[in-house]
Amino acid sequence: MPQSTICGLIAFLALPGIAAADGLRVTGTPTAMPAENDFARDLPPILLQAASLTLDAPARLTFTPVAAESGNHNTLTISGLGSLSEDRDFGFRNRSRTQLVGDFAPGALDQFLFFTSDFGDRAGPGSGSFGAFVDGAPGEEFTTFFLVYDDLGQDDGDFDDYIVRVDVELLE
Repeated sequence: MPQSTICGLIAFLALPGIAAADGLRVTGTPTAMPAENDFARDLPPILLQAASLTLDAPARLTFTPVAAESGNHNTLTISGLGSLSEDRDFGFRNRSRTQLVGDFAPGALDQFLFFTSDFGDRAGPGSGSFGAFVDGAPGEEFTTFFLVYDDLGQDDGDFDDYIVRVDVELLE
């Protein structure tokens, strides 16, 4: 390959927003959509149980509660931003009035996120009650996905007790 072509390719890849390797990676144990999930038609088809999140570049994350089924006051806490609590209204919808938005540096996000339940249970990334619904394979980078909590109540195990959409905007 001529030197000028190589230099041109390097310059193109160095442009802001072009690097395909930058983003938010979600890993976990892939599982099919649980049969009893009340919001299956509204969610991506792949559940990553014991999910873990890693940013490869600085990003602005927007957390928006979108669904709840438990009838409890389950809460997602994002350290440094605040908490989003389930409002016991059952159903799937955008609750944009309760969004939390924050900028995060590259690295693991696991230390910043955890769900809690009315029963005092706490579930963070890597735990069996913490998951993410994604539209792709574990380790891929996503611009939108859904954090989900299974409060392990009533033997349901369907990861629809509290659902929060996460939108990722890479920062330059």
